[in-house]
Parts: sequence; structure tokens; C-alpha cells
Amino acid sequence: MAGASGRPRWVRRSLAPLAIAVTVLVVDQVSKLLIRDWLPGRPGDPVVGLPGDWIGLQYVENRGAAFGVLAGAGGLLTGVALVVVAAAVIVYARIPAPSRWLTLGLGLLASGAIGNALDRLLLGYVVDFIAVGPWPRFNVADSAITVGVLLLAWRLSGDEYATGSRTSADRAASGTGERPADDHPTTARTNGK
Repeated sequence: MAGASGRPRWVRRSLAPLAIAVTVLVVDQVSKLLIRDWLPGRPGDPVVGLPGDWIGLQYVENRGAAFGVLAGAGGLLTGVALVVVAAAVIVYARIPAPSRWLTLGLGLLASGAIGNALDRLLLGYVVDFIAVGPWPRFNVADSAITVGVLLLAWRLSGDEYATGSRTSADRAASGTGERPADDHPTTARTNGK
């Protein structure tokens, strides 16, 4: 069904997460290209410190998943990443009125997964370069995945602030401060309504 803009509803709903995904994907890929060209030396060379000693840049070729686990399983990791993105898109498409948080989460997750998958396909490894304290090195795509997963989990958890089903003003007006059982479909089923 087409809306006022003349585009089908699914096209209008896809534009925001697609714009987020493309923007973050471009930032991720450009940052990795700049790091490969700019940072001297080989992978594992000392950290180039930024202000303070806690954060810096260090070029690392990650041939595994997060924190380097599953080294050498690039094909498997690429496949898993694409399946996760497809599943997230399917879940998003089935939600009647996705919140801005869900839209942002999906865009971030998709861009991060695709960014690292592109590295694996084109280079055979993922370029990591952000050094924070003692933690393993990471990149823009890793950050997008982390924030995206957290937003999706929060939104899909049924938390009314994430879903937008009730505001604090609605709660105050009800006098109890509690959400009615039928505000969230999961709760409604478990209460037998």
C-alpha cells in the first residue's frame, strides 16, 4: 500500500535504517583505509598514543571474531554475519511501528556486520585499530555492532520506554505508576488475556 509520498510502506520504513547503515559503513571503511595507509609499520607495532595514555591507535589484522577467537574461520564468520543481518531485517519488517531506537539499532548492527564482512571478503582479515586501555583492539564496525545489539535488545525487551508504549506522564496520570498487563503482548499472553 502506497502512502502520501507515493512509495510503498516498506520502502519508506527501509529508508532510515538503510541511511544509517550506509553512513556508518562508509565511515568504517574510510577509517580502515586511512589507518592502513597512515599507520606506519606492521600489525602489532606500538600504539600511537592520543592525548593521555589510555586511548590510541594500533593497526591490527584480526583473522578471527571478536577478541581474535575463531582465527581462520573467516568464511563462517561472514556467513553468520549475513544471517544475523537478514534475521534482524525480518524482525524489523514484522514490527508494525518500529521505534526510532529499533531503527537506529538495526542500521548500526547491519553496517557493522557488513563492514567487517567486507574486510574478510576483500582482505582476508578485519582491520582493527582503536586501542583503549588493556582491551583488545576494535574498529568502527565493532562499535556499531555493540551499540546496535544493545539498542535492539533494549527495544525488543518490552521495556515501555524503549517501545514508546507509555510515557512517564501516562504513568503519573494512572496513579499506580505501573503498566497495564495488556501494554505488551508477551505480558498479555502470560496473564491469560
